[in-house]
Amino acid sequence: MADNKQVDEDIFYAKVARDYEIFIYDYPWYDFPYYKYNQEFTNLKNSRDSYTFGEHVRKIERTVFIKTDLNFKRFYSYVIGKLTHGKFGVQDDQIAAITKNGLISAPHYQPFTKLLISKMDEAIRDNKEFEVLEIAGNHKITFSYLDLVGKQNIENTKEVLKTKETIGILDNKLLLKDRITVEVDLQDLFNVYKNMKTNNLGITHFYDY
Repeated sequence: MADNKQVDEDIFYAKVARDYEIFIYDYPWYDFPYYKYNQEFTNLKNSRDSYTFGEHVRKIERTVFIKTDLNFKRFYSYVIGKLTHGKFGVQDDQIAAITKNGLISAPHYQPFTKLLISKMDEAIRDNKEFEVLEIAGNHKITFSYLDLVGKQNIENTKEVLKTKETIGILDNKLLLKDRITVEVDLQDLFNVYKNMKTNNLGITHFYDY
């Protein structure tokens, strides 16, 4: 931060990141209300009457970055949302997956994410194989994870989207990670997940349609 202090823009964007983390537990990322946050940022009122020169520079830099980022994500999420709803329509409340051991199902979004991860963790713990044959009629699935900025993608996955996320503030500096969304063939999912755990990476969300 400028002069080792947070400016209002830093605090606002950290809040957006926290709200996003909570939101995608239950809803698809492209439904996040970027427009609302863009408007809130535009109407942001400064809590201090005066700033040092360094803080002014920081505020200008953060304003340009945040406005650009929110506008891009607003546009991109609108396009993806339209394409998704146009192709798949309105989803059912439950999502089902066929595995080699039978059928599993759970409500969409985070409940399904937790269920699928728990099944894979159980197989790892019991030293058993686990394979998903189909999810909602599909043989591929996309998921997101957080990784250090600039690291390489995971083997046997195809990167779909990468954005920088603010995960907190430490010593008055923004902590950033890449939120990476990838596509994977279901036949490779279990091995991909095991390799991720070996590298201390975790899946944050399955996009289950």
